[in-house]
This record gives sequence, C-alpha cells and structure tokens, in this order.
Amino acid sequence: MIATFYNLSKRQDSTKVPTGSGTDIAVNLKNGADFDNPVFEMSTDVTGYNYMLWNGHYYFITGRRYLYNNYYEISCTIDALGSYRSEIMSSSQYVMRTSVSSLANYNLIDNSYPAEAEPDYNHFATTIGINNTGCYVLSVKSDTGIQYFIITRAQLESILDQIMATKQEDLWSTISDLVDSLGPSLLNASDYIIGCRWMPFSVPAGTAYPITLGYWPTGVSAPEASTRFNFVTAPGGYFSLTVHPETDAKKAFTNSSQYHACTVFVPGCGETPIDFAKVQGTSIRVSMTVDIAGAVTAIITNTVGEVLGRMHGVLGAEVPITASNVGAGGLGSVAAGVGTVVASIATAGTAGFTAAMAEASAGALEIGTGIASSIPDVNTSGGAGSYLVPDGADLLRVQEWIYPITPLASTQNGYPSMQIATLGTAGFYQIKNPQVSFGDDLYIKNQIESYMSRGFYVE
Repeated sequence: MIATFYNLSKRQDSTKVPTGSGTDIAVNLKNGADFDNPVFEMSTDVTGYNYMLWNGHYYFITGRRYLYNNYYEISCTIDALGSYRSEIMSSSQYVMRTSVSSLANYNLIDNSYPAEAEPDYNHFATTIGINNTGCYVLSVKSDTGIQYFIITRAQLESILDQIMATKQEDLWSTISDLVDSLGPSLLNASDYIIGCRWMPFSVPAGTAYPITLGYWPTGVSAPEASTRFNFVTAPGGYFSLTVHPETDAKKAFTNSSQYHACTVFVPGCGETPIDFAKVQGTSIRVSMTVDIAGAVTAIITNTVGEVLGRMHGVLGAEVPITASNVGAGGLGSVAAGVGTVVASIATAGTAGFTAAMAEASAGALEIGTGIASSIPDVNTSGGAGSYLVPDGADLLRVQEWIYPITPLASTQNGYPSMQIATLGTAGFYQIKNPQVSFGDDLYIKNQIESYMSRGFYVE
C-alpha cells in the first residue's frame, strides 16, 4: 500500500492540510494496528517527514524506529481536524468566540481580557448653582393666601429689626413713639410669618414686591419665590467624563462598570453610581429641582435624554421665627414700662419718666435680642439630607475608576460571538456544545469535540 508523506508546518488544533504534492512511499500496516493510531513498516527511511496521508485520512508521525537491515517502523496518530476538514467547515455550530470579524459581537463584555488590580482615578467638579451664600424663603400670610418671598440674610435681619424695633434708637423719645412701638407686641406681627427656610443658592432675579406682615409694612421688597427652583450642570448644560483609554471599535465593553466605575455626587442628594456604558459618549447632564420646602430631585441624563439615575434629598435648613411675647423681654416688660411712664406723666415727675422710658426700652430691646438670636448662622450648602457638610459640598462632583486591561492576540483568542454560524471562514473558533455527527468512530468524534470546545483554527 502507498502513503504520501509531507513535511508540514501546522499546529495540532488546526484543520490545515497539505496543498502541494507529497512523496509516495510503500508501507505495510503492522498486524493488529489501530486505524486511529496505526504503526507502519517500510524499507524507506522517512526522516524529515512529519505528516502523512493514508487511506483517505491524515496522520501525524509521532515516532520512528530502526528495526533491522534498513527496515523501519513509524508510529502515527490520526489528525482528526485535518481528516474531516470539509465536514467541519460545512457544519453549523454555536460559536462562543471567533476571530472572524463578521461573526464577532464587540458589544459583549469580554472577560478574557484581565483587568489590572489598581485602577486609574479621576476626579472632577463643577458648579450647579448651589452656593454657600444662600438665601431665605419667607412664607407670609396675606389676605390673598400665602405669599413666598425669597430674600437675603440682610433683608431677613431688617424684617426682624422692624418687628422688634431694635434699630429705632430714639424709640422712646416720645410717648407717641412708645405707643407705636407697642404695635409689634399688641398685633404680634411675627404671627404673620408662617415659616422661613435658608436655601443654598443666590436670590434669583425678579420683580420685587413689598413685604407686609399684617398691618406692618416692613420696608423690605423682594421677589416672590416660585414653588420650585431649577438648576442644571454648568457650563453649557453638560459635564464631560473620561473615555476608557483602551476603548476602540473592538473593545466597546470597556465602558462597562467592570472596567470603568463612575459615581456622581449631587449636593443635597449624596452620591450614586452610574453605568458608563449608558452614557453613549462622554457627557452627562444633571438637572436639579428644589421646592420651597427644600426637597430635591436630581435627574442624571445622557446627551440623548436617557435617564441614567434619579436622586432625592433635602437642601437648606429651617430658621425658627417666633414672637417673644412671654417671659423676659416680652409684652409684660413693655407694658410695665408703659404703666410707669403714664404714672410719671400724671405726677409730672421727670426722673420717673426717664426711668420708665429706660425700663420700657430695655424690655423692647430684649424682645429684639431674643428674636435675632434665633437665626442660626447657616452658610453651608447641604448634602445627603443635611446642610452641615464639609466645605465644597456645593459642587457637583464625579469620580471615575478606570481599570486598565491587558492586550490579547485576537487572532489567537478571538472576540465574543454567541451565535450559530457555519465555520467556512478561516480563523479561530471556540464552540459551545459541539455537534459532531461525522467521524469513523467515537475516538475521532471525541477528538473533534474536544478541539472545538477548547478552541481551534480553521485553515
């Protein structure tokens, strides 16, 4: 019988077969030989050959022996991939990985790329309209319902001064002034203030209207506050992030959280992770809505309007404004002073009049001092439900952790595919649950299935 011998450079996990002519040599199949691992005897030295074709199948030469009198023996094992190359290339299989670009799915996360343990860290910050200056939302009863005014701290102090008359230096210079000064206590003007809340943003522009507390004009004008205040990332409405440095058309998966972690800190709401793969580019937009009670809703979107995250929290702090008409410095002190003044007038006692004025004035000033001291020194901007946070919490902040990946030889490892396809195009393939219906015996089928599962090359 004749076998054709070749010196072929090929890997075992490949369907490659010789394309040129080989050397025909007469051989004898040794008695009892296995067709999958045959042994041949011949009178020709085949040193220099490593591959052969016999009986329609290809074999690797695995060993040589010199027997006697220029008689030789060679051991072989079947090349299952080469012998059934045509059947393999025409078969339809579920391809897990391949180097064939038309079958690769570059959007799938490729866990074959090891990520380094230590990520690169980036930190960014930008303004969003929140600041430490702040303003106050004053809720006032009126004959039309409730009015909301947005005022500065100086304006709030002025209103309180007007209520408590702490800046009317000559308040008690005349009885007429004394009677006028009783107005805040008798009418309790502060009862018209329903609430006051410090907010961590500047007073927005708007038409100023006079603030009146019942019968009391305060002398302060301010814009009426809307029920909601809106803020957006500045400048330009969007905030730029970092693209993974190793992202290309064949590594879109590096935008996933496994390789690129990203968190966004929003004042008043705290911190939340976002999926960078959903950013669809490099920019995000943060929109904040704050109502007059300080409740915050923040929405993080990408450039096409898809929502990446929603956050809720609280900004600002309540400022207690109460009428101090009981106890020390209250209406009782003022009334006592008035009684003394009236008595001194009746007796025409100048000294008594002066003492009475001092007593009444002290009572009124104590009222003012008590109220003024109830304004807390609020000048921080809120975060995670509290306005007492570290400096700089008025900024929108983004943190990124980018995990570098090690390169892979795509021609040797391929890319994810996860689809059923025929194997007719040259390249690397890794098959899930190979379907092998061809092969002369179970040994050959098992070999083909084993190579397909581990990964093999169609050549």
